[in-house]
Amino acid sequence: MGRLEGAGIRKPDPQIFHLAAAQAGQSLKGAWMIGDSAEADIGGARNAGLPGVWLHRGRPWPLDRFQPDHTVGNFARAVEVVLATDH
Repeated sequence: MGRLEGAGIRKPDPQIFHLAAAQAGQSLKGAWMIGDSAEADIGGARNAGLPGVWLHRGRPWPLDRFQPDHTVGNFARAVEVVLATDH
């Protein structure tokens, strides 16, 4: 999202997801967020109405306000989860 840094918007603001999709010429329909930041990545996905896969990297989930849709240990497993989930 390099070109979005200058937009003055950062995750977890849901607008960043909409801007990224627009720059790619896509909608967010069927989109997922895979990330290792509970607040920015998974919280941002939640704010944008997207499912999220949290890469725990050996850490416990740090938030009480919400839970990730899926939790995995590595990116390859995250991709498997996304591909195996009905959209």
